[in-house]
Amino acid sequence: MLTVVQGKEKHNLTLDDRTRVSDVKAQLEPITGVPAKGQRLLVKGKERDDSVVLSSIGVKAGSKVMLLFTKEYQARAFSRPAVSNKDSTDTEGSGGPLAEQHTIPVIVEITVGGEGESPYAVLMIKSGSKEHAGRYHVKCMNGNVTIRDVKEAVGRTTSVKPQYMRLLAKGRQVPDESTIEEVAGPQSTLEMLMLFKYGYHMQVEGSVWLKQRQDEMSSLKAKLERMENSLNHRGGDLAEFLMQLTKVGEVVGSYLESVDHVTVNESLLPEMKRLKEDLLAADEKVKELNSRVPLI
Repeated sequence: MLTVVQGKEKHNLTLDDRTRVSDVKAQLEPITGVPAKGQRLLVKGKERDDSVVLSSIGVKAGSKVMLLFTKEYQARAFSRPAVSNKDSTDTEGSGGPLAEQHTIPVIVEITVGGEGESPYAVLMIKSGSKEHAGRYHVKCMNGNVTIRDVKEAVGRTTSVKPQYMRLLAKGRQVPDESTIEEVAGPQSTLEMLMLFKYGYHMQVEGSVWLKQRQDEMSSLKAKLERMENSLNHRGGDLAEFLMQLTKVGEVVGSYLESVDHVTVNESLLPEMKRLKEDLLAADEKVKELNSRVPLI
């Protein structure tokens, strides 16, 4: 099986020695709802041509690849409604009742522009993003509140920076400098849609990738420490030791190939740098242990 990582989701696909990148995309199309032309498969940190046979570049059963989407399909891929597993006997991928049951969107009440008994206008903002699914009822207490103010208020709830948000009303994007007086008028309610600009979802995927690798690093370090102790005391089976060391080296090597190609928010860059340093140190430790094996 081949594991395809898409943000927080994982898809297990069939794999054989003849499987091409195009075959993987074809399997992913009904799962993601995104056609092959909108998919980008990163294998060992690099996007591969559709004609490439995966086994020819070292991909085998148990390997992982990363799935991204082109700009045209990002909003569609990340705006699918969340699925509830409650009261469902459907199994993954069967297309039964599970695919039809959706969670009820969470409603978040936000007040902007001061206090008061009655708001000047209320914005009912809907977001279908999987990371921030829900509805935001924004009470604007005066007409001078701008769309930028609204984005900043929603951003404090979602942790999304205003520059990545797009607020649409009646099918058109509303400029940041527009005031509520211009957009909605007094004692009115306006329905809006919140979308995210190109680059945001790549950062979401990148932050997930970073967190996963950080969680794995502690276990990798511990394993290398145990292997070094075993080597120092010349205990255990040499063949098994070499096999385990090779596996660790392959994992570390694949992450090193990917780390410079993963996009994250600017605030996470120091953490990404530390991860790369940890990976380089682990890679050096693997090489050191491997060089000492013949001396046993």
